Parts: sequence; structure tokens; C-alpha cells
Amino acid sequence: MRKILIKAQWFTTLALLASPAMACQWSAEQLVGAYTATEQAGFFETFALEADGSFQSWLHERPELSGKWQLDEQCVLTISSDTMDNPFTLTLQSLTDSSAEFTEEGQPSRYQRLSN
Repeated sequence: MRKILIKAQWFTTLALLASPAMACQWSAEQLVGAYTATEQAGFFETFALEADGSFQSWLHERPELSGKWQLDEQCVLTISSDTMDNPFTLTLQSLTDSSAEFTEEGQPSRYQRLSN
């Protein structure tokens, strides 16, 4: 009986490991807007994600950095630009009408939404 229980647990664990990651509960359309960093500042101080897939960030003048963005099925926001060697990635953790929370290399970052 014990061997059967151990095999059942092993198959359950194997099935969980083999199952695909959960899909992102937010769409790219919901993420469109302008954001500014809050007390848990992120890499960007202020940025905008446009509906056409364009990205802009700025400090005091627009644009500081321009590029393209996309949100994948695992809620990973990828930002790429001709001026960057590698794409920048953030993982979307939560999204409301007033804020977005990401993790950047394991560190939390929170942004206040300025507009939709």
C-alpha cells in the first residue's frame, strides 16, 4: 500500500512540474498607459506604454529612451530599444486602475498610473 501511495505522489509531482505556467490574468491592452515610480522605485522613473507597442521613458524631457514593448503569457513585460544591448524585462505582479506592481530581477517596483 505504501509503494502505491509513493508512486501516486511521484506522478502528481511530475504532472505539476510538466504542466504549463499559468497564463497572465492581464492583457496588454489593460497595461497601456503612463506610469511614474512610487516609493519602491523601479528602473524607470516615468514611462508610457502605447497601444501601438511603442515605449517611452523620461526624466525631465521626453524621450529619454524610446523603444517597443510587449507582454507575454507569463506576465513578462519586455522592453527593447536600438540603444540597449539587451531587452529589459519586468514581471507584472498586480495591475489596477491606479497602479502597476512589477518585479525587476527579483526586486519589487511599484508605479502609479498617470493615464490610461
